[in-house]
Amino acid sequence: MCYTQSFVQPLVNSVIRLETDRLVPDLTEIYRYYLYTLEKDLRAKGTVIVVKSAVSEYFVLEMCPTYEYDGCPRLYINVRTFEGDVNTLFYRGRVWDTGINLVYKAVNLVDRLSFFFRYLNNSKTFVEKFLTLTGVGFHRYLQDFERVLLMVYGYSAAELFRKSYEETHTNRSRGLVMESQITTNRCAYF
Repeated sequence: MCYTQSFVQPLVNSVIRLETDRLVPDLTEIYRYYLYTLEKDLRAKGTVIVVKSAVSEYFVLEMCPTYEYDGCPRLYINVRTFEGDVNTLFYRGRVWDTGINLVYKAVNLVDRLSFFFRYLNNSKTFVEKFLTLTGVGFHRYLQDFERVLLMVYGYSAAELFRKSYEETHTNRSRGLVMESQITTNRCAYF
């Protein structure tokens, strides 16, 4: 991973503070977490996933583009309590995991993928599928084996996305642009 202390420390401090204040459940214990989205349409471009613990506490995993930490584009994971109406949420599934692991997996993958997100529009377009790769999210076209390959065998997210992109995209000019970005990012970071 290519984190700097200034990038990771705010996230760690936020998680510790939320857990100490019991604003979110004990993130070190394994719970059955119930996952929700704010939008009914799975194709909607959104960056907010609401997670409910087994003890009925709701918190939000939210992704925010930022250049603050080292001048490079990154997507930052923000963890906060859910203050909206729970009746407006749409149930999407459940997972067995620890809360801290959900956050860790999300920020690990997002940090690598954020090199693709040079423009805000790109981050809004692709964030849903990449959250799905971490196990938090519900992109309709993601296959289970993709998530398994990424986590178990340690395939770089860049290579996985490159293969998917080449198999589904037919616009040659945009394909060349993406190829150039992938090559640059792989040489620099992987």
